[in-house]
Amino acid sequence: MKKNKKKLIGFLVGIALVVAIPIVAFRYKVVQNGYVGIKYSIVGGTKEKPITQGGHFVGFGTKVIQYPVRNTSIKSSGISAVSKDGKRLNVTVRYLYKIQESKAVDIFREFGTSDIKSIEDGWLYSQLSSAIKNVYAKYDVLQSIAEKAGDIQNEVQEQFHQKAIEKGFDVSDVVLSAPDLDEETQNTIDSIIKAGQENEKAKKDAETAKTKADADYYVKVKEAQAEADANAKLTQSISDQLIRYTEAQARMKHGWVTVQGNDGGVIVDEKGK
Repeated sequence: MKKNKKKLIGFLVGIALVVAIPIVAFRYKVVQNGYVGIKYSIVGGTKEKPITQGGHFVGFGTKVIQYPVRNTSIKSSGISAVSKDGKRLNVTVRYLYKIQESKAVDIFREFGTSDIKSIEDGWLYSQLSSAIKNVYAKYDVLQSIAEKAGDIQNEVQEQFHQKAIEKGFDVSDVVLSAPDLDEETQNTIDSIIKAGQENEKAKKDAETAKTKADADYYVKVKEAQAEADANAKLTQSISDQLIRYTEAQARMKHGWVTVQGNDGGVIVDEKGK
């Protein structure tokens, strides 16, 4: 009899555990590290205060939706835009975001039971795409891929951040990839870049040639100046006294002639006089 009673008690305890464990597990919710949770139910609505990370017992029929309060990295690919000159671009974007904990309840009221992944792929993606389209429309395709790329990235971040923060999403560190272009546009740009490189090389070659010509001219000028200086010094060194002395030396060696008479008819050799 006692043996049968023990078996019955064991059986009942077993049934109780089988029933109780799922119930307890159903009522126990864990909020991930770096997240806050919003408790809600169909009957009672939502609670006014979010629950923090860790384990929490919740009432029957109560669910918990979680939002990140620590920076989360997002990559969005294939966002299309059209440049000022009508060229289509596709951009990949990386950014960080987190929600403002004080706005968690408001976010739930705005987006309802949509989980955070649905919000990322839906509303946040839509706001990012809108900012990209608005900014790229202000610049032509060459500016978009080169000289204005930094300005474009800053403007996209500013517009995206302003839209997101209004709903309680804090966006930061927006990074845009170089835009992907259609084949025709890419070939055109490659040709422009190549022509620019060739033009730059021609300029450098011309500058090199000019430098060499300037150097050659400088050498010639210096040589001419040196020759002129030498002639000037030589001229200064020839005095009247030196000229008379030289003439006297020549007469002593070679003699000289004089012409007598008005008609120049008589030539007298005066050597040795």
